[in-house]
Amino acid sequence: VSSVRTESLQAIAETTRNTAAYYGPGTNYSKHAKAVPKNTTGIVYWVENGWAQLEFYDRTQNKLRRVWINENDLVLQ
Repeated sequence: VSSVRTESLQAIAETTRNTAAYYGPGTNYSKHAKAVPKNTTGIVYWVENGWAQLEFYDRTQNKLRRVWINENDLVLQ
C-alpha cells in the first residue's frame, strides 16, 4: 500500500529531565500514566510541531515504549 508512512530512524536522543508522555504530538492528546525519566536514551522516529515520537526500552515495565514528548526535553546524541 503506497499510503502507509515509512518509518526511519531520525536521531538518537536522551531526555534532559523527567517529562510527560502523550499518545500523540501535543497536549490535546491523552497523557500516559507514566512519565519518561531523565537520562532516558531512545530513538526519535518522527518530529511534528515541536513534539518528538520517542521509542525507548522501559526497564520498569520490561518492554519497548513509543511515546510523544516535547522536543525541548531532548538532546541529540
